Amino acid sequence: NKNSAKKVSHKSTVTGEAKNEALEKIQKVEAEFEAGEVDYREAHLKLSSIVREFVSKVTGIPVESFTLSDLQNFRMDSLKNLICSFYQPEFAKFSQADTKVSINNAKKVVKSWR
Repeated sequence: NKNSAKKVSHKSTVTGEAKNEALEKIQKVEAEFEAGEVDYREAHLKLSSIVREFVSKVTGIPVESFTLSDLQNFRMDSLKNLICSFYQPEFAKFSQADTKVSINNAKKVVKSWR
C-alpha cells in the first residue's frame, strides 16, 4: 500500500529530525555544563525537558508534564527510567549524580527511540 509506505517514511523523517534536534540540544547542555555555565541541577532540568519534548514530538503524547506513574501507564520504560534517575539531582539539596553519565543516558534514550 503506497499510503502506508508514505506514512512510515514521513514518520521516519520526523523522528530523524526530532532526534537530531534533541541531540544538538543535549550537546549544548553538555558544553554549558563543561564550561561551568550551568550546575548539575540545571543540567538535569534541561536534559529532562529536552528528552520529554523529543518524546512528545515523535509520539504525539504530551509527556512534558507526566509523572513517573503516568509514564509507566504509557509503557515508556526508557523515558521513565531516565526521568527517575534525574529526580534526585533535580530536586535534592545535594546530589552525587554524575552529570556526564546522565548526559550520555539522555543521548542513548534519544538515539534508540523508535
